[in-house]
Amino acid sequence: MIQQACTHQKTSLISGQELVPVLDFGMHACADTFVGVHQLNLSEPTFPLVCGLDTVTGYLQLQNITPASDRYTLYDYSYTSANNLPAQRHWHELADWIMRNCNIASRPVVEVGSNDGFLLELLQNRGVQVIGIDPSPGMIEMARARKIECLATMWDEAAAAEVVHRKGKVAAVISNNVLNHANDPLAFALTVKSALFRGGYWVFEVPYLQDLVAGDRFDQIYHEHVSYFTVSSIKHLLDAAGFGIVAIDRIDYHGGSLRVAAQIGKPHAAVVSPMIAAERQRGLFSPDTFRDWQARLVTKRNTWLEKFYQRVNEQPEVPVIGVCAAAKSNTALTWYRLDNTVISCITDASPLKQGKFTPLTRIPIRHDEEFANHPRATALVLSWNLSAQLMKTISNINSNVDFISL
Repeated sequence: MIQQACTHQKTSLISGQELVPVLDFGMHACADTFVGVHQLNLSEPTFPLVCGLDTVTGYLQLQNITPASDRYTLYDYSYTSANNLPAQRHWHELADWIMRNCNIASRPVVEVGSNDGFLLELLQNRGVQVIGIDPSPGMIEMARARKIECLATMWDEAAAAEVVHRKGKVAAVISNNVLNHANDPLAFALTVKSALFRGGYWVFEVPYLQDLVAGDRFDQIYHEHVSYFTVSSIKHLLDAAGFGIVAIDRIDYHGGSLRVAAQIGKPHAAVVSPMIAAERQRGLFSPDTFRDWQARLVTKRNTWLEKFYQRVNEQPEVPVIGVCAAAKSNTALTWYRLDNTVISCITDASPLKQGKFTPLTRIPIRHDEEFANHPRATALVLSWNLSAQLMKTISNINSNVDFISL
């Protein structure tokens, strides 16, 4: 398996401004890489996980950018949109929001990064003509099983042209948690523009940088997430591509996200300017904000590890079992230096992950019922956004479990 080198980026992908290095998490594999048994004799590609700040637009981005196709095709992609009840509720709410706020009755809708097709199925059931775009062969197969028309490809000019050839100019392009994955955000935006009819909508969601810092959500930083957006940086990007923000909401998904609806040639909604002023007041344009944050994360990690190893040494007979093999879990495990020598396994409800191993840390992934095999266990909950649901599930399997979190 031959890997390409990453590209080191010194300037902002959306403004060309010189980046100020602010965060360094060391060497990491791609976080959505889950290693199959047949790949255990191979080494995962790893790259420096380093972020730089564009102080003009308040845009945080990776400085070492990996080949996009490798991230989704070298290993079987394991994330599915409908993998838990909170996610399913979110997509139901988004489908209703789109139907209320966007005039999409007369033209098709395309979703970029359509994954398993769950959202498109909801729209299709509401009478909308849909088409999905996704580079993962496994996700395309799952979407087609839902009777969703799909193209198995990355989103680029050729993909947009094929959509227009098949469907004509579309009423909306939806890209949820996808723009932040794009290696060239401006090219992505211009390609969206090329597929939309003049009155069409670009609807997208991205994790919000302000919430990421405020909530210590460092585990959302990984190689698949190239960009970390503020309202300011979204406005700058949309200005460059010829869009205006017609609606923008803060939502709880992924620990805090922005939902944006944009249209070609429209003015920005009045709420945009005060949101940007609040970001500047909170220090999101200042390198010191992020350097101070990393210093706090180092102290928090070191303090946690001291207490963790004291617990392990006092209870050597009690296994430590991780709960939820998410992409964010892999960032956390690598940053905390927790591998298969201290974490016996991780449980996960997804059959796509069971039987595989985490990247670098090589922790085996098993079914939640693993907890039934132990008289006592320590459960390390790795997905803070699902902690209540996960703790309830594990407690129903084994009531003699102590829960800890990072």
